[in-house]
Amino acid sequence: MELTIDLSTEDENRLLAAARRRGLEPHELAWRLITENLPTSLQDDTAPDKENAAAIALLRGWLAEGATDDPVKIRQAERDLADLKSCLNANRLLTGERQQIA
Repeated sequence: MELTIDLSTEDENRLLAAARRRGLEPHELAWRLITENLPTSLQDDTAPDKENAAAIALLRGWLAEGATDDPVKIRQAERDLADLKSCLNANRLLTGERQQIA
């Protein structure tokens, strides 16, 4: 399928800059962003199953609460996540399990 998307100048510049940072052509980055965010199947992934609807709503609320564009907060959250992964992997190493979290 061939697809044409009209971007504002600002969005085009953001795409170009992000592609440059990753060493990709803009169309490659756009393709990755689209394919990585598509549902894994043809079923409607936007409709949560009834059994998990409350948990999903709670998690979405937490994501919305924690959303930020502040680069300082983002870097701190990335450091916190890296620390968590390191601790989880250290525990896995102690128990003889393979490390699964990179």
